[in-house]
Amino acid sequence: MNKSYNIEIVDDVTMVRFIDKPKPDDIRMSIDEVATISLSGLRLWDLSDSGWDLTSEELGEVADYAKTKLLLPSKIAFVAPEDLSYGLSRVYEAFRAQDGLQIEIFRTEEKALNWLKNIPEQNPNTAP
Repeated sequence: MNKSYNIEIVDDVTMVRFIDKPKPDDIRMSIDEVATISLSGLRLWDLSDSGWDLTSEELGEVADYAKTKLLLPSKIAFVAPEDLSYGLSRVYEAFRAQDGLQIEIFRTEEKALNWLKNIPEQNPNTAP
């Protein structure tokens, strides 16, 4: 089976980048892989190149699966520049809610990484 995603760890952040629109099985497979390699609890799920198009039932099932596999505490950022993926990420966020988990949805990878690493957002109108 060809993977529809790539995983890499950069500066303690486990980054999952979907290449094609993931199906629930693709997401479960990526969750299984992340569960074996992610030690910091910092995770970025990048939907920039793929988006996603799952039903709310599928999102709920994937969220329930993640709750059983991924350790807490953790901090998860989604990168979803398109409106549909952004909205579906919000639905997933609601299903995935639990103590010890922080989830935020971003339009850009830069903002997502800054949030994961606790880097304050720069105001372009102020001098450094």
